[in-house]
Amino acid sequence: MAVQDDAREQELCNIFNLEWDPEHARGGDDAWFESEIDGKILRIPVEVKSTTTDTVSTARDVGLSHISKWREKLWVIGFYIKSHGYPRLQNSLCLTPDEMEPWIAQIEAYILPDYKISEIASSHLTFNDLHAICGNKDIYTIE
Repeated sequence: MAVQDDAREQELCNIFNLEWDPEHARGGDDAWFESEIDGKILRIPVEVKSTTTDTVSTARDVGLSHISKWREKLWVIGFYIKSHGYPRLQNSLCLTPDEMEPWIAQIEAYILPDYKISEIASSHLTFNDLHAICGNKDIYTIE
C-alpha cells in the first residue's frame, strides 16, 4: 500500500470539511478551508498526510522552503490500517503549527547541515568545478 494516496487525502478532507486541491503540486497546499473574520474571508492552508504506520513522512526533497510553509499550516493526519485488503481510517489528528513545531524543528535540524555545507562550498567553486559537474557549455542556467 502506498504511503501517500489521493483517495485517503480526499477522505480526510471530507471528514474535516476541507477543500481538497486535486491539482496540488509538490510543495503546494494540499487543502484549505475558508473562514470569515471581521468581514474578511481568510483562506487557511492545511497539510494533509496519511500513513499506514505510526509515523509520518515528509516530502522526498525537503528544503527550507517546505519548513517555512509547514510552520504556517494546520495539519490533518490520518492513520490507516489494512482491512479486508483496503485501507481503513483508524484515527486522525488535527494539529496546529505550534503543536507541529517540535517535529518541524527536528526535520529542520536534520537538513540544516546540508544547507550550510552547500553555502560554504558554493563560495569556493570555480568554473573548472562547474565544467566538471555540468559539462563545458557557453551558457548555464538554473534549469
